[in-house]
Amino acid sequence: IDDAVGFAADTPGFSMLDFVRFDFYKKEDLPGTFREFDEYIGCCKYTKCTHVREDGCAIVEAVRDGRISKSRHESFVSMFNVLKEKKVWNKN
Repeated sequence: IDDAVGFAADTPGFSMLDFVRFDFYKKEDLPGTFREFDEYIGCCKYTKCTHVREDGCAIVEAVRDGRISKSRHESFVSMFNVLKEKKVWNKN
């Protein structure tokens, strides 16, 4: 069995979202796609926070406090991990 990962998205008109083959997002852009993260972005202790598990992360703290759903954060972390492994190809 391979280690394939899948994601479900309720997106009318789309039949497939492939984060590996297509350039939908860079890992740095992903937090902005989770609207429940909006009020916490920019409030972390570190400016290059990945919002995965860092101490001082406002999003991780909001998940711990129940202000952001744990399952939504788990979805974010799963997608982040796929994107961080994606190779960036020079299009020149």
